[in-house]
Amino acid sequence: MIGMTDRTGQQQQQHESSMNACGLDITPGLDGGVRKKVLREGSGTETPLTGDRVFVHYVGTLLDGTKFDSSRDRNKVFDFKLGRGAVIKAWDIGVGTMRQGEVAKLTCTPDYAYGDTGSGPIIGPFATLVFEIELFKWEGEDVSEQKDRGVVRRLLYKGEGYLTPNTGATVRAHITGKLDNKIFDDRDVQIVIGAAQKDDICSGLEQAFKKMKLKEHSMFVLKSKHAFGESGKAEWNIPGDTDITYEVVMNGFERKKEVWELDSSDKMKEAELSKENGRSFFKAGDMNKAAQHYKKIVSVLEHDESEAYKSQRDNLMLAAHLNLALCYLKLGSYHEAEKQCDQALGIDKKNVKGLYRRALARGHKNQHESAIEDFREVLKVEPNNKAARKELSLATQKLRQFRDEEKKLYAGMFSKFAAKEPVPPGHIYTSSGEDVFQTIDEWNNDMAKDMMSLEQELEAFGEKMPDKHEKGSSSRKTEVTKPND
Repeated sequence: MIGMTDRTGQQQQQHESSMNACGLDITPGLDGGVRKKVLREGSGTETPLTGDRVFVHYVGTLLDGTKFDSSRDRNKVFDFKLGRGAVIKAWDIGVGTMRQGEVAKLTCTPDYAYGDTGSGPIIGPFATLVFEIELFKWEGEDVSEQKDRGVVRRLLYKGEGYLTPNTGATVRAHITGKLDNKIFDDRDVQIVIGAAQKDDICSGLEQAFKKMKLKEHSMFVLKSKHAFGESGKAEWNIPGDTDITYEVVMNGFERKKEVWELDSSDKMKEAELSKENGRSFFKAGDMNKAAQHYKKIVSVLEHDESEAYKSQRDNLMLAAHLNLALCYLKLGSYHEAEKQCDQALGIDKKNVKGLYRRALARGHKNQHESAIEDFREVLKVEPNNKAARKELSLATQKLRQFRDEEKKLYAGMFSKFAAKEPVPPGHIYTSSGEDVFQTIDEWNNDMAKDMMSLEQELEAFGEKMPDKHEKGSSSRKTEVTKPND
């Protein structure tokens, strides 16, 4: 019995000696589950943080040296998000301790590898694994809405729970803004996400708030377009086109109710608020932000079927689609603008703004005949609408130019189509050469008031009313329906 005890003690000592040769225990509980031995020192003092994307080469073997996997054999660097459970626990722990350029050997017990199930034909149950890992680089987590790496997070302290603020949430946080390690903004804030720019909160910081958990402490690198843009911020000595850094501690937040949690009355209030916010951003010239709020109206109301609020709902939806169309026109997204007009006209088929803006969108898409049809529909509803009359004239000229160019292009191939088409009756042309859709501006029905008289209109085209005693005076002798040569 004594001899057996001695042998067991010797085996235990040999095992401990073998494990110590594998390196230092780096598990949080110091249970020996992951041991690390540095084979080549890295540079600097920084190590990757939770959420960073890390780039490594690795070779994996069993304790007897049998190789089961190697990124080097594939000649392809492997990358993963640290601390997100994308790899075995030993890797999340071990790689998180490495510096740039470091090469290390990790010895991992089954509890930190593949446990009692193993993996594949080589890694059996309860297998201890050895990895040689080289860390090349890491980069912060992209939390920008556009996924353009304009807002990059480095997690300094993990937050609590799983909830994060949503649009409309009230956020309480401490923020510290830095440029070249100099603090320019250091304060406690309480803001509403989606309407925080009035509190000197840039768009990138709002995006950052929406990714944070309660009590989280993170650092965010904001590219200039998500910070203070081309103009910078003079009062904080931030030049234009300058990237900045913010550290944020999320002290608390109250989430906005989700759409499915709202009753019809609350949905109307939410939509009205979004309409006001959209108008504010539109007036400030921020079409993207304005469009976000107008789209919020649609998402809040599109599935509401309450008969008690039908009229209010239709009015808000109509306004949202019309305003979205205007935003997309100004952003040059003509296909989206046309789609929004179609939605508006589905609610009110004779809506002059819907017809007018759809005509503008179609004109930009070179669909001039369809544009002309829409302008004519506007004039059927409002015969004295100056804006539509002007655009109809220009669109007709553009169509004529388009057809002339088309004929010249195909004259050699299809000579029978080369003859000049007669001028369609009832059309109006100008000869200024003005771009048909050079400018787009918001207009309203008040523009139809105080229209020019027929005499004034003819005078504007360099014509005059025929004398009633003149031969053939029963008809208007004017050339305004033809372009000037």
